[in-house]
Amino acid sequence: MDVTTFVLLLAVGLRAALLGVAVWWIIPRRPRCPHCSSATVAIVTPTWLDRLRLERRWCPCGWDGISKPVRSPPPPGDGGRNQRVPPEPAPGHHLPAPTTPDSVAVG
Repeated sequence: MDVTTFVLLLAVGLRAALLGVAVWWIIPRRPRCPHCSSATVAIVTPTWLDRLRLERRWCPCGWDGISKPVRSPPPPGDGGRNQRVPPEPAPGHHLPAPTTPDSVAVG
């Protein structure tokens, strides 16, 4: 390999490395959906994404994408945009009806 070829390959390799670092830096670390702000769920990640320390995430609104792994759970309050869905009762069990201020008897 002559010097010109080596320098050309080195320049291309450095550009590719810099591009990879820039793309890695741009990928967000987010536990929330960018469309509806609800919590996302990590789904099965291909091996090549695991090696790059990335994960696929999914949202019930239909969004799915790639983000960096989330270190902690999402913050509890988000201004009312993310309302928790109550769990489904197990077969044969019934959950008590939710109590609202209007249904409370004042004595």
